[in-house]
Amino acid sequence: SRACEDKFPVPFRDGTPLLGMERFLLKDPAFGVDADVVRQTNPASVPLLGLAHATWVRAPNGLPEGSPEASNARRHGDFDDDAATVKATLARILGTLEAASIELDFATSRSALADRRRELDTALC
Repeated sequence: SRACEDKFPVPFRDGTPLLGMERFLLKDPAFGVDADVVRQTNPASVPLLGLAHATWVRAPNGLPEGSPEASNARRHGDFDDDAATVKATLARILGTLEAASIELDFATSRSALADRRRELDTALC
């Protein structure tokens, strides 16, 4: 949220709020999220705006792959590389759990390759 600011923001202060970032969803009462309940119960997903189909899926959440709210993503770049997240997204879009049975083959992203390189460097040094 601080990457594209016109002026460099004060350290340790939030930049422009981004939709989907937990700290901003918990701060803004417009989303209808009870921050205390989220912190106490750590739910896998949270309804937003009082709408039936508006859901904030928290990640990683430990739900089994095939669930329409599953995600094992830990970083922003994981969302298109994580099978659970991609299958859950397809299940929600298509309105069916049949997406869970789809076999996915991901091309390795630059961030995944960089992560692997760092792991190897650490292990070998």
